Amino acid sequence: MKERRHRGREPLRGKKRRLVLRGVLLSVACVVGLASLWTVVGPVVRSRRVERTIAFFERKPSQAGADELVGLLREHAATAEQGERILAMLLRPAVATRARYAPGRPASITLERPFRVDFQDTLWSQDKVEIEGTFRTMRSGSSGKISQFVHVEVLSADHATPGVHSVTVRCAYSLGLQRRRFTSQMTKRLWEALRAIRLPVPGLSQPTARTYECDFTIPLEVIVAGEGEGETIQLVSSPELDEAMRVAFGLRAPGSAPSKSAMGLDYRNLPTDVAFRTTLRLSDEKGLAMPVSHSWQSQHGRWRGRAGRSGRLSLDHWWRSIQTGTTYRGTLTLEPDPEHAYEDPAIKAIWGGTLVIPISYDASSGLVTVLPGDAGSD
Repeated sequence: MKERRHRGREPLRGKKRRLVLRGVLLSVACVVGLASLWTVVGPVVRSRRVERTIAFFERKPSQAGADELVGLLREHAATAEQGERILAMLLRPAVATRARYAPGRPASITLERPFRVDFQDTLWSQDKVEIEGTFRTMRSGSSGKISQFVHVEVLSADHATPGVHSVTVRCAYSLGLQRRRFTSQMTKRLWEALRAIRLPVPGLSQPTARTYECDFTIPLEVIVAGEGEGETIQLVSSPELDEAMRVAFGLRAPGSAPSKSAMGLDYRNLPTDVAFRTTLRLSDEKGLAMPVSHSWQSQHGRWRGRAGRSGRLSLDHWWRSIQTGTTYRGTLTLEPDPEHAYEDPAIKAIWGGTLVIPISYDASSGLVTVLPGDAGSD
């Protein structure tokens, strides 16, 4: 009797095993089928998503929308043609020119890109600006951060003769992007499932590189005035503006905490456009007095900034020449520089005062401190 019962259980257990095996095989088939289907349908879905995002951005441009478009490029969701349109929307600049340039002086323009763009994880990038077929700026490297302001000389002093000059500006940008490993949660789950059963689908498991490019031209007319009729930089000043400038550069009331920053001088919320000649003097036995360098905008101790901006006037280049752990004391003098301001045609007027900023510099830590005392402005 017991034997008959035992024999009856065996077919039942075998049947259960077959059902479980069929379920597993069916699941595997579904996963493989979905993955294969996604390799065909996925590009269409992504393309439609990109088109919707582009259309929304065209109706209502914003920094948030620009960041979303950058994300689509980083995911390789956009085709080459869509990528070209996206880059053109993000990078096509507004052009700032002077109404009337002075004769016999170089004439420059400013290309102002409308959005902050940082692609991160860039394999390589190249940003080129040509004037009449001649390269004026070309930046190459692996940084995905795009300069928002580019200053370009369009006429040399010799060619800046009175009259109307037709100029063609060509902008070209290209970059290589490594795709982020997973472009969506669905792709991630499929990849994990396929990896678990050791059935990878090409295109899902390995990231690839993709190149995006854009290229466009901007025609301009540059007007050079007659002698003495060109634009000049106005110097502006008032007690209220002078005090606001002191505060912007960390010159605070007696008794307040000193302003400190690393390898430079922090400034906050510039109350108006500025352009300075910068001179640094330190109290050592050699009586050093050297110009200060500030990123790519600076030339031989010259620096300029836009109203409302915050940042750091870097002293790093100069500090590198100091090879000792001594703490120095001295002054950083900022004097108005209309000639440097003239190179940026968006600047029409600058602060006309002078700041004499007492500082100390700890050469071992690189810490710059704005000192209280005889700080002044003229």
